[in-house]
Amino acid sequence: MAWIRLVRTRGAVCAAAAVGIAGLGGVAVAASPTVGTTINVTSTADGFVVNHNCSLREAVMAANTDTKVDACPAGHGVDTIKVPAGAYRLTLGTINVSSTVAIVGTGANTLIGGLPSSNTRAIAFRVTGSLTASYLTVHDTLEGFRIDGGGKLFITNSTIRNNYNTAASGAGGIDNSGSLQIATTSIINNQGPQAGGIANNASAVAVNVTISGNYAALEDSGSSDNGSGGISNEGTLIGRNLTITNNTYASSYPSSTSGGGIESGGELPATAKLANSIIAGNKNTNASSPAPDCSGKITSLGYNLIQSTAHCVITGTLTGNMSGTSPKLGALAKNGGPTLTQMPQVGSPVIDKGNPAKPGTSVALCPLADQRNIARPRDGNGDKVARCDIGAVEK
Repeated sequence: MAWIRLVRTRGAVCAAAAVGIAGLGGVAVAASPTVGTTINVTSTADGFVVNHNCSLREAVMAANTDTKVDACPAGHGVDTIKVPAGAYRLTLGTINVSSTVAIVGTGANTLIGGLPSSNTRAIAFRVTGSLTASYLTVHDTLEGFRIDGGGKLFITNSTIRNNYNTAASGAGGIDNSGSLQIATTSIINNQGPQAGGIANNASAVAVNVTISGNYAALEDSGSSDNGSGGISNEGTLIGRNLTITNNTYASSYPSSTSGGGIESGGELPATAKLANSIIAGNKNTNASSPAPDCSGKITSLGYNLIQSTAHCVITGTLTGNMSGTSPKLGALAKNGGPTLTQMPQVGSPVIDKGNPAKPGTSVALCPLADQRNIARPRDGNGDKVARCDIGAVEK
């Protein structure tokens, strides 16, 4: 499959299908053979009222059906929906994406969801087609994104936060049964039964992603349970320069050993490959046999810091791996870029300890830039040798 890199221009992205991350080396989209309509959202109101405005819901409908909807022009081919700053409350429920479309916001100021009441929350976006989402903040919904089988989601430079899933399964942040590709994004303070952050039941690729402060609580009276505060992986996961911290898993099952940060392979076969990533400071609340950071099987591609490996089976390339130590990260903060991140502090063991090879597109290498879109590598420890850091942020 051929790839091209996405030129990062806030507020404007060429219409393209969500098909990949270039060799896991950076954010990329495939060139579209049919550039479609640019649809400009002009109203924060949610509805199909004929009022000569173009709401976000109407814009997606125009793209899905290739017909004019109120003031939204008819879509054709691969459409781009531009969403200006504002609070877009989804009072009519879930927005369904069944076509191939790119939705582009302005970052922290494009807020979608915002209905904290249990009587009004719904899934923000349900994807059965192909959605490229960038510079969005999806918050206070039942579930930020749900990808059905055959659906594709490619999300960059966005925040998924404070989504609360009260259903019997799934996640608060992203529930994937299709194809998920995510980069330069923060998934924070979400809650769900299977996973707070991401429940991956199919195929997922994540690069330069912070997953922090998420919570999962599975009420299971059976003989086993499977879940995680951060990522619950029951499919195929490839992670590169991730920061997975401060996530919690709680279960009614008294001998739970599911990892607070990541669980891979419970009742189903699963594959999780990680490179240059941090999994630390997570917890499982089971006092008898806690699994703080991870559980199941993880294939290391090298240069990972996994603080507690008590309930993980780590195989693969162990070069550069660390365990039993804190990464010494700061709190979530505005460290530059469109999302909150956790910066390595003075004396952090992750500084200049990523793969020493030149960043590039190979799966084991650091990507060409960090979560803030700042070029790697940098000399973070002052030894006059530039080498990339472990985790999503370059010091």
